[in-house]
Amino acid sequence: MSSFRELEIWKKSQDFCTSIFRGTSPLPTNPTQFTILELRQLSVLLPTNIALAYQANSKADFIRFLDFSLGAAYEIQTHLMLTDHLDYLTTEQTQALQHEAHQIILLITKIREEVKQIKYAKKAVLFTTT
Repeated sequence: MSSFRELEIWKKSQDFCTSIFRGTSPLPTNPTQFTILELRQLSVLLPTNIALAYQANSKADFIRFLDFSLGAAYEIQTHLMLTDHLDYLTTEQTQALQHEAHQIILLITKIREEVKQIKYAKKAVLFTTT
């Protein structure tokens, strides 16, 4: 793979980021709507940290960047619960976004665990485990 843009997990996280922005676009983004702003910022961290993981020079850095993505995904789920409780999004919108977030969490976790099992790997091998 010559670019992080070829990674399936990066593509899915980029699509999810787009879903977050589209889903929250009709909502106000003034400073009092912190949850929406935070949700958007966190969604950008998913593909960003996956791209950084792709560029990592060590297995430890690779896993660290995946951990950052995983943390952002869990924070997104928390913010989505709050937007549902505050009726910022419909239940259907929230459920769809929660499902996307869950799928990304599963994929990141799978990649992370597979990489942890590799004793020594060159960078090219790290993302070919899935």
